[in-house]
Amino acid sequence: MAGKPGSLRVYVGGVIRQLRKAAGWTQEELGRRAGTDPKVLGEYERGVRNATLDTIERILNALGAENPSLLKVAPEAGRPERNAEEAAMLRTFRDTDRASRPLALEIARMILRWSRRRRTKRTKR
Repeated sequence: MAGKPGSLRVYVGGVIRQLRKAAGWTQEELGRRAGTDPKVLGEYERGVRNATLDTIERILNALGAENPSLLKVAPEAGRPERNAEEAAMLRTFRDTDRASRPLALEIARMILRWSRRRRTKRTKR
């Protein structure tokens, strides 16, 4: 059972889940690193259990995220479902060896900049 949609508890859980998945970790791995039982971590992610601020801080620290990450991720946290292209991009990134990931990110950023310039040129016409 999930928490009430739109609640802060569900939002925070969604952010934790998103950051954990972006790191490529299982709940077991994050639980081990944050000193939190994986089952309880799953309850936090689903918004069915309240996490204390200290626990949230431990989880974010384990993920290497700054505490303001809760605010920075806000638009995505409300969107747990990805379309097929987003899911494929994420799978491809996760399958890339860790040493090559910075290059993959830079290539994606280059494509984004190119796409934005192209869009800007179209709107000026």
